[in-house]
Amino acid sequence: MKDILNILRKQADNLSVLYAEDNAGLRLQMHKFLRKFFKKLYVAKDGLDGLELYKQYQPRIVITDIKMPNMDGLEMSKKIKDMNPDVKIIIISAFDDKEKLYEAIDIGTYRYEKKPLDIKDFIKVLLRCANDITKEEQRETFNKYIKDIFHYQDNMLVLMENGEPVVANSLFFDFFGVENIEELKKKYKDIGDRFYRVDTFLYNENGINWLSKIKQNPDSLFNIKTRSKKGQYVHLILKAKIIPESKNQMILSFSDVTQLGLLSIFEKNENSPKDVPQKNLSTLLKSIKDNNATVKLLNFYKGLTITNESKIIEASKDRIVFKTTYLQQKAIKLEKSVVLVSDFLPKDMLCMDVEYIDFENRTVSLLKYKMLERSPRDRMFVRVIPENNHEAKIFHNARAFETKIVDISVKAAKFEIEALPAKITVNSRVILSAIFFMNNKPVYVKRSGSVLRIDEMKDRYHIVLFFEDDENEEKKLKEYVANRQIALIREFKNI
Repeated sequence: MKDILNILRKQADNLSVLYAEDNAGLRLQMHKFLRKFFKKLYVAKDGLDGLELYKQYQPRIVITDIKMPNMDGLEMSKKIKDMNPDVKIIIISAFDDKEKLYEAIDIGTYRYEKKPLDIKDFIKVLLRCANDITKEEQRETFNKYIKDIFHYQDNMLVLMENGEPVVANSLFFDFFGVENIEELKKKYKDIGDRFYRVDTFLYNENGINWLSKIKQNPDSLFNIKTRSKKGQYVHLILKAKIIPESKNQMILSFSDVTQLGLLSIFEKNENSPKDVPQKNLSTLLKSIKDNNATVKLLNFYKGLTITNESKIIEASKDRIVFKTTYLQQKAIKLEKSVVLVSDFLPKDMLCMDVEYIDFENRTVSLLKYKMLERSPRDRMFVRVIPENNHEAKIFHNARAFETKIVDISVKAAKFEIEALPAKITVNSRVILSAIFFMNNKPVYVKRSGSVLRIDEMKDRYHIVLFFEDDENEEKKLKEYVANRQIALIREFKNI
């Protein structure tokens, strides 16, 4: 009995009750009893008083006597049922009158109990009533949000409550090879145990449950690798919607995108295609847009990183339109491109060929996009473009060559030269000598290093030099790069 009482307290915690009884003694006793389980309890001395309380508070359960002055319990119940057919009405009466019983049935009352009450039996009635209300609320929640949340016709849908599935559609059951929720719980303690590990994907990791990750990132889309009931690997996209009225409930939508062929790219499979078809990329972008998920736009102004959260408001094979910040719009106008960053995508995406920038509506449209083999996020060190009046030379085999530095960090520099000096190849040892200006004062830097890469352009060469360790020279560069960033921030704001 103790277990039943605890369950009732838990189930009744958020439910409200109206109790109507004209006998003052019984009214006081029942008030004390019901207060043990229901936090929201409204007590009426007759049917008319009860009807007014119902209009004011709309409780989910009504418990009433039949014979009362001013308005009896049956008349009150009929009027309440006319206002809300779903309210649960429990009638308690000392009369063993079949006509009254039939009238109560016609009204649609939940139970008809005889006085004096058997408390143990009545507790069970209240528990069944609370359970039925909970199930109805779950179904109502599922139906209420299903149209607002999901934009696909063939999604697997499931309502989770306190981390457990409570309602799902047939596609969900079919995918997991079960008939109903009870069979699902019996077969799978946690469906997240079937999510396989892939970088940036959703799976149980180091004691962190997959549902916890969703709650920490409620506006995100998630990739999942799992197996179908036939044992085939599939790629699913998961969108979660936390129910505002109940933080313990969320609706999950799973859509199968295996046919896009992106799983091998996420897994960095060497056999994965280098170029993903544009229609597949546009499908992913449309998923982000349809689910109102947040992405990041990454840009650089002379090496200064500019990152902002943004939304995709249009996505097709021919165009992508972002809603973003004024600062990001300025950066796109200057750089003529932007990098789209999202863990939902297999790689960062370069968006270019600006169609328009609408500063009033904070939108920007770009006509081309492609995945990047190397992401700007992979940079280990901040690289900045030096001021125009810097001076630089490289020394190789005792010869000096005038050059211009494209960008520089504490560990490397990219410099530009019109003609490639003889015998300079990858791994050649080169000395870079440069004069920069920090707060109008010259900064002299001399770094030795080896050539990491040589890029041949139309009328010039770009050479990347990786510096050898030199604590004193590195300290000077750290200070210069930091000050150059501050100067670029001021410069960018004034554009």
